[in-house]
Amino acid sequence: MLRRAFASADTPCMAGTETLQPSLPFEAGSPRYEFVRHPRARRYVIRVVGDGTVRVTVPRWGSKREAEAFAVRERAWIEKQQRRVEAEREAT
Repeated sequence: MLRRAFASADTPCMAGTETLQPSLPFEAGSPRYEFVRHPRARRYVIRVVGDGTVRVTVPRWGSKREAEAFAVRERAWIEKQQRRVEAEREAT
C-alpha cells in the first residue's frame, strides 16, 4: 500500500537507493521497518508490503530523524494497513 506518493514500489529506478538502519522505539512485536533514501524521492513515503514490512522512503534532502517522526505520526495508518495486508493474506 502506498502512502503520500505517486510512484509505484515496483519501479525499476531503485538504483542509487541507500538503506538506513531503523531505530524506532516500538515494542518488540512490532513490524520490521526499513528506511531507504531515494535520490528521486520528493517526499517521505510509507509503504506496507505483503509480508508486513514497513518501508519509509526518505528524499535525498530528508533526515532520518524526520523520517522516524513521520512513521511515528502515521502509526495509526500503518497499523490499519497491516491489518488489511494480514486479512488479504488470510483470504488467499
